[in-house]
Amino acid sequence: MYMKLGNLMTLLGLCAMGVYVLMLVGGEFSFAEMPQFIMSSLVFLGAGKVLRTVARGSMERRATAQRQRKLDLELLSWVVGMVVLSILALLLLIPLGAGLENSYLFQLARQLFGSVLAP
Repeated sequence: MYMKLGNLMTLLGLCAMGVYVLMLVGGEFSFAEMPQFIMSSLVFLGAGKVLRTVARGSMERRATAQRQRKLDLELLSWVVGMVVLSILALLLLIPLGAGLENSYLFQLARQLFGSVLAP
């Protein structure tokens, strides 16, 4: 939006400068009055450049925010994937019909630590 507005302001400044030059050539006013008109057209030209700069900055900020959001979603998907894979691995290690006390992981923990879980 600001980019289009900046281009429009620049075009308006160039048109204003052209009209002022035509008025000067046509004899409508003298060189003594010209600096006021030149300043008004320069204000339009400068406003166009400022608006285009603001537009570029806002586009860069938007792109940076999108990259950051994409990175966050990628990290979240990796974490969720690892959790799901861990749960599936635990379910595969516990045989069907056996409780947690008879599972391979529980027996391994009992051998390593020499005790059972206290209720």
